Amino acid sequence: MGFHINILYGNDRITPLLDWLYIGGVENNVRRTLPYADVWINFSHESKKEKQIHEKRKTNIIYYPLRFDDGDLQKGQEMWLRAFELIQQHKGQKILISCSEGVSRSAVMCLWLLCEEFMDYEKAITHLKENRKVFIDKGFHPFVEYLQEIYSVKERFESMYKVIGTKELVDKDGNKVSCEVREFEGMTDEEIEDMMQEMTVTNEKGEKETIDLRYL
Repeated sequence: MGFHINILYGNDRITPLLDWLYIGGVENNVRRTLPYADVWINFSHESKKEKQIHEKRKTNIIYYPLRFDDGDLQKGQEMWLRAFELIQQHKGQKILISCSEGVSRSAVMCLWLLCEEFMDYEKAITHLKENRKVFIDKGFHPFVEYLQEIYSVKERFESMYKVIGTKELVDKDGNKVSCEVREFEGMTDEEIEDMMQEMTVTNEKGEKETIDLRYL
């Protein structure tokens, strides 16, 4: 059974963000969609509605209550990291991230996961806001800014190099292709090598790859 985004009623329903990732609020909509999740990570404090959900939920749903207050950055970072680690353990399963309303604590967690998915902060935040109304507490803004810095890869690297010409190469099929020749400014070979270590990514096969930025 699938999910449907209710555009007319805003956040009245659980919102699917990826084919495995969903966001919702305990107080208004988790009870409608919870039976379809495999893993439920909840950042809100225990409430009467949460107890009612537990009474009706499937017995095989894995539940992780990682409770902290909205705006509590220090505790939030601890719980988001814990949630991130748990999600890695449940790859291939449907994950529901919730807090009280599904707009702040859970939104930050989902933003982080979307950044990992797209490896681009702007794509991630745009995708999140296009699919759900979020109102991230200002206390969490430092962590959001941290995500923006880490995942704004394109802007970061473009500021480091200049295009100094073009070069014709031959691809694996024997076709000639024209490529830009780029030079990193003000960086030693050691500094470039250090930067390469930061650019280890996971490809579609789940294998680790290092992007060689010197030959983009």
